[in-house]
This record gives sequence, C-alpha cells and structure tokens, in this order.
Amino acid sequence: MCYAIPLTITSPLPGDLGHIPVSPAIDFGRLIAEAGLPGRFDPNSIAVIDLTDGRTIPHARAEDFAYADSGRVEWVIENPAHTRYEIRFRTTPQRPPLIPQVYTPLIGTGDLIRYNADVPRPVMIAYSMQLIDLTGDGRTDLVGCWNYYYRPGDPVSGLLCYPRTGNTKILS
Repeated sequence: MCYAIPLTITSPLPGDLGHIPVSPAIDFGRLIAEAGLPGRFDPNSIAVIDLTDGRTIPHARAEDFAYADSGRVEWVIENPAHTRYEIRFRTTPQRPPLIPQVYTPLIGTGDLIRYNADVPRPVMIAYSMQLIDLTGDGRTDLVGCWNYYYRPGDPVSGLLCYPRTGNTKILS
C-alpha cells in the first residue's frame, strides 16, 4: 500500500543561494505504528514529490535505512518558492533489504563517498569480511566490519552488510 507524508518548509528560504540542501529525519516505523497501517516499511519505495509542480525530485536516503525504519531523506530545493512536498512510501508484508539507488544525487550534506555508475562497481571492505547469507534469502551477502565514518552522527565503526540483490551466481 502507498502512503504520503506532507512536508512544508515554513522558514523563509533565501533566493540568492542557489540550490538549498534539505535533510529531514523521518521515523517511518513510528508513523506506520501510530497510524495503525498494515505491513512493514519498504525503504526502497521512498519518493519525494514537489507539490508545486508535481515533479518527482531526485533524492538520497541515509545509510540508516539499511538497518532501521528511520533516517534522513535528502534532496535539493532548486526554487525557494517551492515549499510544499510529499514523501511517499509503501508498506509490504516483510521489510525488504535496502537496495542501492540506481542514481543518488549529490546533495551537499556529507555525501563524500557516494558515486554513480551505469554498471556495478567492485566493493570491498578494508577489514575482516566474509560472504554469508545474513539476510536469510538464500543468497550470500558481503559482511564485515569498518572503522570509518563519513558524516557527523554516524556510527564510528561497526558491522556492515552489503546484501546481494542481483544474480545468485555472479558476485555483483
């Protein structure tokens, strides 16, 4: 099922700064529970709609959505007169793993490590790593640990899991 969260910018936005990054923290799990909605949050379904012109806005999802139902949804406001948005999302019977976005725009909110490509790129973890089925879907996932963070507020270290989302025979 598809749902929408209205979001209105109430502070005056400067007209002389160009693109303005926006990074609201949204707890989808809490909103779903409070509204009594069926199912689990699908983090891959997030869409940002500019209600002024109806466009779907390119956005980025915080890494928090890899392991939680809350996190930041980030986009750029190009026109300060556009202040009404909708964050759309779906629920599903089971929460799917976070799948990397096909395109993640650069926002300017600490996105130093993001890059986009038309083909899969090699992934590696600098420290201990292993291929195991951590998600329980029958496909091996890349799991390991990391000692680095790239934006304030993120964990400094911890476990990482890159779930396999493609072919079960090819490591991609």
